[in-house]
Amino acid sequence: MLPKDPSKIEAYRQKLRDKKLGTIPYNKGQKGVSEETHKKMVLARNDGRVTGIYTRTAETRIKNSIGNKDKKRTEEQRKHISEGHIGMIYTEERNLRVSIGVKNYVKTEEHCKHIRESKIGIPQTEESNRKRSESESGAKHHNWQGGKSFEPYGLEFNDELREQIRTRDNHQCQECFKFQRDLRTKKGKEYLLMIHHIDYNKRNNNSDNLITLCRICHAKTNYRRKDWEEYFKVRLWIKEVARDQSCSHRSESCSDHE
Repeated sequence: MLPKDPSKIEAYRQKLRDKKLGTIPYNKGQKGVSEETHKKMVLARNDGRVTGIYTRTAETRIKNSIGNKDKKRTEEQRKHISEGHIGMIYTEERNLRVSIGVKNYVKTEEHCKHIRESKIGIPQTEESNRKRSESESGAKHHNWQGGKSFEPYGLEFNDELREQIRTRDNHQCQECFKFQRDLRTKKGKEYLLMIHHIDYNKRNNNSDNLITLCRICHAKTNYRRKDWEEYFKVRLWIKEVARDQSCSHRSESCSDHE
């Protein structure tokens, strides 16, 4: 039992470490439990996660988070952890909870910065890039929409219609308000403004379902589609009302001059 006096805890721990020096662990030299025992442990742990028997409290999770913060593991420890996850069996319910958690999880700027810095200088092999691409492509991606991006556009969605929408929107992105003349790719090349389908139906090419966006803003619309759909509908409605009011004012001024 740990001493009640905090100043004596470290000395107590050092005493325990010194006491164990020279002793041989009972499992030294063993490569681990048998495959059958390992499966039983995995199943028991998974069942515990589902039933709540092994559910960690919020206090325990916070303690683990603080304890692991800025903790650097050696290559041997990383390898041991990686090998420990091989062959683990996850239930469908667990996978669903993880999927929902990833969709609703919003990273802070500090978290994003930490992820970026942790990956600096780490070379990515062709095999790791291929595996990551395969694990996140198609129906395996958390934002999979049933293959909507492969649906064909309607015949009326041609260059002439796209240019009409750009002209209607004053050749300006309707989200960040950058003009066509100011748009450049990362390599410095000019590109045309994109025409976005507000309801994501590529065959609905009515003018009230089309809006002009730059590449960056258009890429953002691939996430939280319902929110973007409602947002752009309101934006177009406000713009249409403003246009009607402007036309009515012009007509009234013309009648006054007459």
